[in-house]
Amino acid sequence: MTKQYIAVLISLLVLISGNIVFAQTQFLSGKVIDAATGKVIPGVNVFESNFNGATTNSSGKFKIELDTGLTQLKFSFIGYQFKSVKLKVDEENDDLLVRLIPKDFDLKTVVVSASKRSQDIYEVPVSIEILPAKLIETKNTANIEDALQQVPSVNILDGQANIRGGSGFSYGAGSRVLVLVDDMPMLSGDASDVKWNYLPVENINQIEVLKGASSALYGSAALNGIINIRTKQPTETPQSDINFYSGVYSSFGDTDSEGNKKDTAGNYYRPLKWKEGGSSTFSGFHISHLQKIKKTGVGIQVVGFNDEGYSVHQVSVPASLAPPVQKPAAPESVYLVTESEKSLRVLWRHPESNGGDDITKYKIEWDTSATFGSNGGNPVGDYHKLINVATDCVDAHCSYSISGLEKGTPYFARVFAYNSRGYSDDFGLPENLSETPKTFNLGPLWVCQSLWRHGKNVCVKF
Repeated sequence: MTKQYIAVLISLLVLISGNIVFAQTQFLSGKVIDAATGKVIPGVNVFESNFNGATTNSSGKFKIELDTGLTQLKFSFIGYQFKSVKLKVDEENDDLLVRLIPKDFDLKTVVVSASKRSQDIYEVPVSIEILPAKLIETKNTANIEDALQQVPSVNILDGQANIRGGSGFSYGAGSRVLVLVDDMPMLSGDASDVKWNYLPVENINQIEVLKGASSALYGSAALNGIINIRTKQPTETPQSDINFYSGVYSSFGDTDSEGNKKDTAGNYYRPLKWKEGGSSTFSGFHISHLQKIKKTGVGIQVVGFNDEGYSVHQVSVPASLAPPVQKPAAPESVYLVTESEKSLRVLWRHPESNGGDDITKYKIEWDTSATFGSNGGNPVGDYHKLINVATDCVDAHCSYSISGLEKGTPYFARVFAYNSRGYSDDFGLPENLSETPKTFNLGPLWVCQSLWRHGKNVCVKF
């Protein structure tokens, strides 16, 4: 009996010693950092397959008790890729350094203008357009005013924004479209207009255009809609952008021997001249840097622009004020009337366009034929009438008396206008085309005298 107890006791001791041998453990410590920035990551879950785990502290360090031998340690944290590490746990383990790779997420477009809080664009109940920063950069937009012209139903006239034609033009009387920068109004205090050149194109994250009345949220200035410009926010990872651009001015179309171009209506005009002594180019650059230093965000933008342009600046003006680039038009309101039995009188008005230069004279031609070729292919007569630009033909018709004509013979007449480019290609014809010199039958002449004392008129016939 005693031998049986001894055998049972020995068996128990063997089992207990075996458990002690197989249950040996070892503490493993380590640190988890960001693989891109090298900064520590607090709050990372560190665990084995048997759910024995730990969490990294504010310094990114962890300490976990593991069974000695081979094991698989797993690391998980939001925003980073899952990582699994196989290792052998023994007394010679040093501190483990684990690098987690950031994980990219395809986030949906988020807006804040519709309800003053972040919303998925698909949840917004009103019409809204998003202009992303990438579109502005790829089109090399120099200012936000030009960038907004790419948004459907949005146009800007003389600096005044208009959405769907709902605000009209109200310069100096306040804007009906509210412009915000990061939810802060940007309308000036004097004329309630927007200083577009003050807004940073290089630091735009996105532009939200809310189409429709939003006065309930933003006040009376938003009766026609909202343009909310959201800028980029500095992060701990430095962001630097450098953008260079360049272009050249050019002109197209045929030119004449003097360098003038012809428009679709056949009229010549003087184009802008290229800069002499160099190419007419424009160029510029944008440099921006954003970085968060501790709790302070720092942003720096540098902008440069150079425009060589043209050597001569010309403004589109009415034809009567334009430089002399073409001949004048034909005279207007031409009349041919009988003056006596041997003379006719021609009357006319200045043409609608003087071709860009003062008209200094007119040419009057007359002939017995409507083809003006009775005198060996030339008209019977012509006359060049000089005029004083300041006084002649201003309040009344220009006129010229054609004398020495044959009585009873019909005559035709036409008038040409002249400036420094030459006589007009077209001519002015009278409405009646021809007229005949003749003697007027005046008939009886009555002379009347009022007798004021008797209240009667006395008339005598001659």
